Amino acid sequence: MKFILILLSLCLQTQLYCQSTDSLKLKKHHIGISFSPDYSFRILKSDANTTFIKNTLDTLEVAKLGYTTGLNYTYSFSKKISIATGFLLSNKGEKTKKTFSSVPAKFNYNNQYYYIDIPIKANYYLIHKKVKLFVTAGLSTNVFLVQKTSQITGYTNDDVKNNFYNKTDISAINFVMLAGFGIDCPLYKSWSFKLEPLYRRSVTPTTNTAVKKYLYSVGLNVGFYKAF
Repeated sequence: MKFILILLSLCLQTQLYCQSTDSLKLKKHHIGISFSPDYSFRILKSDANTTFIKNTLDTLEVAKLGYTTGLNYTYSFSKKISIATGFLLSNKGEKTKKTFSSVPAKFNYNNQYYYIDIPIKANYYLIHKKVKLFVTAGLSTNVFLVQKTSQITGYTNDDVKNNFYNKTDISAINFVMLAGFGIDCPLYKSWSFKLEPLYRRSVTPTTNTAVKKYLYSVGLNVGFYKAF
């Protein structure tokens, strides 16, 4: 949080500089990197025959921390509208909220689903001055890579952690809706800083099982961009 406040302060300090240069002129291409810590969880949907499975999982599982990071590209059609895409690596999933019993041991787990995210979203600028305010919405095509399950088994004398990797029962491609807003601040010359709260939610199920799973996350994108 302190880091973000420092960047926002720097944005304000560079406004006078921007007014005395050509950095406020519209530049159409923007390339950058971003990182978003994410609050990640899922929604389960079941039929009458599998309701008990859904209810059991809802009792045991809670949200986990994930992330989304990678390269981004934005094309500005005008001062009001731009289109953004990227090539991102994301970590999503869920975990158990407490250790639960299973003979002869106790254990908990953390499910992590790794994806390549390819978003397409439109940005509409409500304020286009030195510091810009925009809203954003779009769709992401997410390509599943692998599932990592970390299981900690508690025995009488020791705890044993095992990691399992698999690709079973997970849809190869998942479509996700995106919605959020953000601020775009000038830093120096053609560099800018974006802070973007973003909501992501699967619109197609991520599992090929009787209980359908829809992943979602709430994150805070922090990005640095170069305009040209």
